[in-house]
Amino acid sequence: MTLTYLCTLPLPDSWFEQLADRMPDVEIHRHAPDSTPSAELLAEVDLLHTSEWLPEAAAVPALRCVQLDTSGVDHVRGTSLWDSEIPIATLGGIAPIPMAEYAMMAILELSHRMPLIERHRADRTWPTNAERLATLTPRSCAGRPWGSWDTAGSAARSRDSPRCSA
Repeated sequence: MTLTYLCTLPLPDSWFEQLADRMPDVEIHRHAPDSTPSAELLAEVDLLHTSEWLPEAAAVPALRCVQLDTSGVDHVRGTSLWDSEIPIATLGGIAPIPMAEYAMMAILELSHRMPLIERHRADRTWPTNAERLATLTPRSCAGRPWGSWDTAGSAARSRDSPRCSA
């Protein structure tokens, strides 16, 4: 049985070549999202791989599944495909870990003041020690970084201390 696959995503040629090598019984069709496939092709499509382009459900009678290249489905709600019995799959199970990694990277980038470092790199300059220490050191508490230890081994004053600078 031949499966007819239609993709409207701008994936690289190498991706489709690998798919064809691994799945020789799949009939692969590619279309740009701003073009409409022929009615004859739509009538034969078993699997649609898309992001935003969605046909009317009546135009794809053989369609067995839609694979979205998004985590959400807000853009699909209210369409005839959404209201049909055709299963719609998303990347929802794939996205949470990379999204959390990106959020952590952004937090670390900002906490280490990467935008300032990138400006210095672009300008091909570097701050003097005095400038660097004035702008890149952590906030301190009673003259010591938060969490530092004094000579008696007790923790520095808490962040809520009136002696802390923020």
